[in-house]
Amino acid sequence: MDSENAPTPQDIIDIGLDDDSPSLPIDPQSASPLVRIPLEVLVRVTRHVSTTDLGNLRLSCKAVERSLWNFFSLEFFRKKQFMVFPASLQALVDISKHPQLSSVLSHVIIATDRLRDSVPMSVRGGETGRFLEDALAGHYALISTGLLKDMLADAFRNLPNLDKVDIRDFNSPTRTRDGSGAFWRSYGSVTIEAAMTRPMMHHTDEPCRHQDYPSQIFIATLAALAAAKARPRAIETLLRWTEWGLDNTAFYISPYIEPSLKPVLAGLSVLHLCPTFDGHSATSYLLQRFLTLTPNLTWLRLNFQHKNERAVGFLDWLGSSASPNTSGEITASNGSIATCPPIKLEFLEVIDLGSLQTTADAVLKLVAKFVSSLTGLSFRRVTLIGRTSNNKPDEVSPWTAFLEGLASLDGANLRKLQMSVVDQCTQTRMPVIPVFFESSQMKARDRVFKTSLTAELVAAALEEMGRGTKWPGPIAAAAKSNRNTVGNGHDGVNSDDDADGSDSDEEMLLEA
Repeated sequence: MDSENAPTPQDIIDIGLDDDSPSLPIDPQSASPLVRIPLEVLVRVTRHVSTTDLGNLRLSCKAVERSLWNFFSLEFFRKKQFMVFPASLQALVDISKHPQLSSVLSHVIIATDRLRDSVPMSVRGGETGRFLEDALAGHYALISTGLLKDMLADAFRNLPNLDKVDIRDFNSPTRTRDGSGAFWRSYGSVTIEAAMTRPMMHHTDEPCRHQDYPSQIFIATLAALAAAKARPRAIETLLRWTEWGLDNTAFYISPYIEPSLKPVLAGLSVLHLCPTFDGHSATSYLLQRFLTLTPNLTWLRLNFQHKNERAVGFLDWLGSSASPNTSGEITASNGSIATCPPIKLEFLEVIDLGSLQTTADAVLKLVAKFVSSLTGLSFRRVTLIGRTSNNKPDEVSPWTAFLEGLASLDGANLRKLQMSVVDQCTQTRMPVIPVFFESSQMKARDRVFKTSLTAELVAAALEEMGRGTKWPGPIAAAAKSNRNTVGNGHDGVNSDDDADGSDSDEEMLLEA
């Protein structure tokens, strides 16, 4: 609100009084001209003001504050982002104990914001330097002492409508209220960045030192949900930096917390993971066993951070048929852990695969297993390896082979198909050839194919394949892949990845 045009207290008192009015006390709030504005008009007008101006408006009139409360709380507190720093997590705990906001917050995001490991020389010894040293020490204390799990559990325990928990390494650029380029940030990050005079890090160029950071957050979050007896519908990890992910140890379930964690995992219907099989893990059995405890999933997304043989082996396991008496227990062979029995996931409706190099047969095997329940498929940054015969590659594109196999599946009920930034290669895996899609409906060839499916879905998709149906061919010379280092899996494709996330740490005065 423009302070020069703001009414004075006397102006507010005089509004609505005539000469015959008795000299009675009057509530200046109820006499405010703002109260006379229809709620739908007030909401539409305030939608276009900045966060700071909205806060000032809410402070100007209690009646307006009450009118706007539901809209304000849903926009700024339904979905909120925090980071692993004491002040940020304390804000989460405080919100969870607020009499009104605790029931509004349903989507909690834990971001990977992190300070650099050293305080700038320019501020050392001063008040800013001490503030940053305290913040850095507090961050490490949360990780090393178990306080991260304790504070998250304290908050989760008091959020009756907790529906989704995210772990992500980016800020959403959808804060349209504050203009183009405005981001939803982790609570506290603006204050720390102002003291640092440089931005927080979401990831690092020192992978050997910090590559297990997302796994640490993931483990603590699961333990906190178990301790709080929370029952979210969805757990998502959305990691765009390809140099890290959830390593095999992130899926270890300690016998100490297994009884309390099992109900949490059994209650999930949505699970998005970014597994990486790099490091010292020899198999993917910990991830396999983790998934045996999620029997009610309807949407499974797997963004493999690195393309290697273990990811292919895991996909083969996931597509293997489960026997009716599957127990989900790890089996052993010659005294060593081998693998878990295949799982059923009989309610699975959507499968998303990202950053994977595999064969059309392996993907068809996976789809065939869940064909009775599957309604949606998505592939992003997936490379299919072509078949060979007599040491020569087939003339048919592996993506065409996949779609033709999809058409022949009995009982298929697919309604949505998406393929974006997909590639194909020979069995030697060189060269990798980008796949483009084109049709009469498209003005130009595109790297994205997205459709709602009908009975003729595969025939239409094959037509869209355009030049990708025969290979190797002219497409190899005409096209270039648009891969980049930062950005992986399904990042930025679906709105759920980038939807508005959280308020910045500007004061938004919470009146009870």
